[in-house]
Amino acid sequence: MSDADRRAILARRALFVASALTSVSGVARADEVARAAQSSGDPQYELPVLSCPVVDTELDKALLGALLQRIEESKQAEDWESALSAAEGAFEASHDPLFLFEQAKLERELGRFDVSLQHFRALEGCGEGPVDKFREEVKAAIEFLVKQPVIVVRSDEPIQVTLDGVPSVGESAEGWTFRVRPGKHVLLVKGQFDQKSFEVAAEEGEVAAIEAHFPPPQPCLSPMVCLEPPPPPPPVEEGTLRPRLELGVLPLVPLGRDALKEMAPIGAGARLGVDYGISEGASISFGLAPWVLDGVDGLLVPLGGFFDFNLHLRVAWIGLGATSGYELGAEGRIHGAKTPKNGFFLSPELTFFGIQVSESVSVATRVQALLGNRASDSGSDFGLTHIGVGVWVGYRFGGGESDDYEMARASAPTF
Repeated sequence: MSDADRRAILARRALFVASALTSVSGVARADEVARAAQSSGDPQYELPVLSCPVVDTELDKALLGALLQRIEESKQAEDWESALSAAEGAFEASHDPLFLFEQAKLERELGRFDVSLQHFRALEGCGEGPVDKFREEVKAAIEFLVKQPVIVVRSDEPIQVTLDGVPSVGESAEGWTFRVRPGKHVLLVKGQFDQKSFEVAAEEGEVAAIEAHFPPPQPCLSPMVCLEPPPPPPPVEEGTLRPRLELGVLPLVPLGRDALKEMAPIGAGARLGVDYGISEGASISFGLAPWVLDGVDGLLVPLGGFFDFNLHLRVAWIGLGATSGYELGAEGRIHGAKTPKNGFFLSPELTFFGIQVSESVSVATRVQALLGNRASDSGSDFGLTHIGVGVWVGYRFGGGESDDYEMARASAPTF
């Protein structure tokens, strides 16, 4: 059974106890029942006293027999959870003490001693009548349960406690009390920003007190103190569009005969577009991309659009794409370099390393090649005119950080 299923079952148990028993007696309120499972932390805590249930005399005896048979069938199959569910349903339908007795025994079998003790004491308070035939067993059960060890967990902040792998049910509280079987138990205590694990050897008739205190997160005053890096930003979100602006330095080397003598490998560019998450680990980017490079006798200005496909690994990514559009070139004729003729250009691009340094800021390095019209012996042809590595810094707009990321970042050390 998964932890989620177990938590759902325990929550249903608490709701049933709060509704069924309060409906018959009017003495134990729902908040009192909740305090039975979530004590203030006092080692001498007392559970709320529940009144003896009142039998529904109009209930069909044949139906009672069928309900009891269902419980027995589950017990014979050693399916204790199903048996407990059947007992709860039977008691809710009939208010018969017999079914509360069966429920208390099954709760004891499953180690839920607090609520079991509460139900046995309710039966002990019944006068002469249906309870007489199992009254001695009720007294023996109470004597057994009150001798079981108690574990008290205290803290100075709201905490959640997992006992032997089973999470506690209810809202966070500063104190929890558990009645358990004798032996070794493992508790995981979770605070707002931290957690601690405790191992307790519980002995019969004793109270084991645990003080779980968590120091508040402290800012790092020195890099030597900050041994753990801050948590990474969340990955790209599937199905969302995020605008991004990138500014880049493009030291693209001009190719062609004597081109490097006439043109410096300097340039700059911009990319204004959007990121779209197509899955948890993949995204596409597209938008507009104007560049400015050093030309033969002036500036070389490619104006176009870009499209990239990216694969993400945590905060890093790699990508493959292209930029294409219309290229404006300065006049000049150097063999292999840009010609006076303006026209179409194509720039294949490989993002061989990109990193999301925060929720909004990114840095990427791209191998970029520029293909366009160049001077040749025949006049001009389409070929490679520039190649190099560009460095881009990006800023992603919109999309607030997730609650989990905000909480994790707030608790992380800062420089």
